Amino acid sequence: MFSQVVEMASLADFDILRDTRQDIRSLPWAQPSNREATNLYFGVKRANEEILRLNVEIRRLISYMFDSHCQLYIEIQARLFTDPNIAHELSIHWQLSQKIYMEIAEQLVKTSKLHGFSGSLLLGHRAGHQNVRKGGIPLPVWMTDVLGLVRDNSSTDDSNELDCEDDEQLCEFVEYVDNL
Repeated sequence: MFSQVVEMASLADFDILRDTRQDIRSLPWAQPSNREATNLYFGVKRANEEILRLNVEIRRLISYMFDSHCQLYIEIQARLFTDPNIAHELSIHWQLSQKIYMEIAEQLVKTSKLHGFSGSLLLGHRAGHQNVRKGGIPLPVWMTDVLGLVRDNSSTDDSNELDCEDDEQLCEFVEYVDNL
């Protein structure tokens, strides 16, 4: 059924287009190869726009995941002695979210290895959001083991930028993107 509809969608199959004052089937835009080339052109154009958008969204996702990790860590620590039941429930939620974030991080690493990847797997900073990235909060396992990042304690400012640990190619990539 679907294949019949697709076949009928071709301009040559519509009698009403043949019986007009001018036979539009002979115009350049009506040729199947020209229409296919146009569709491919706009598909590539949209794909390039999507790549640019994903470069932003991937970094936002990593930042959100880390901020969520930090916020839950702070909340658990704050309630550990005052309300252990809430701390326990938050801890369960935190453990579940870390498993989910581990899977997401693994997929992001796979994405970063695709030919043409031009994004960054480093943290960003949410505008207008309180910085919860304090020095005492341990980095999540998905960030250290999967993304291969460690906290840079040598910087004097409180930005808590991350450096590459062992992956030399990742370091080179990050340096390249930073220099753009």
